[in-house]
Amino acid sequence: NFFNFIFLQEKSIYKKKLKKYNIKNNKKIIKFLNFYINDISKQFDNTFSIIKEIFSIESEDIFISLNSENEYINMNKHIELLKKYNLLKTQLFNLDNMVSFLNIISENSINILMSKEIGEKMCGRLNYFLNELTCKDKRKLYNIKYDIYFNPINLINFFIKIYLLLIKHPNFILYMSSDIRFFKKSNIFFSINTLYSNNLLEDFEYNKIETTTISIDELIKKNKEIEIPDEFCDPLMACEIIEPIILPNTD
Repeated sequence: NFFNFIFLQEKSIYKKKLKKYNIKNNKKIIKFLNFYINDISKQFDNTFSIIKEIFSIESEDIFISLNSENEYINMNKHIELLKKYNLLKTQLFNLDNMVSFLNIISENSINILMSKEIGEKMCGRLNYFLNELTCKDKRKLYNIKYDIYFNPINLINFFIKIYLLLIKHPNFILYMSSDIRFFKKSNIFFSINTLYSNNLLEDFEYNKIETTTISIDELIKKNKEIEIPDEFCDPLMACEIIEPIILPNTD
């Protein structure tokens, strides 16, 4: 809340500062944003855990009126559901604020978000968030009765706007293509089609994302065709070692 407040109230001061840090690739800001991305991930997962719990309770044909707490005395499941909806409201409010600040960072400090220290991590998280929101098997778990607090289109819009901002960086396609776990062309296409049909995306934005997503997908396919020898692969992640090191007292 504080970050969003100062950037909304004192735009000229703080955005100018961010741009200054961006030019210098400030290491303290890189470290801060590394932690901040972790915090968004935790907030996102906690929020969607609550949504899944609400869905699970409502699957038992238990429904409530959000403004009638006194009606559910001695009805434990109903009270639990009501508490989860109230908690969800707070969680979503905080998540929206955190992502909107990330949007400000993307707009003013693209070099830092796409730095070698956190570029791959940032793109991996972006793909993870979109996968959670758009994957067909996941979407059905978010079909809760009262969507007044939860509108997935708003979150998709936030993340796609960040995607659009990061596209401008020359390393974006490279970092996105390194995420073979969560990047899915179908997720991006679902997102932009949803936003476009709700008049939340311009034609040129749609085309830009579509073209970039196809390029990322083609690069991933091309990299899969290259057989990497076992000695150049990370044994835990089963992927190419990008920055090899030799541990002390070993070969």
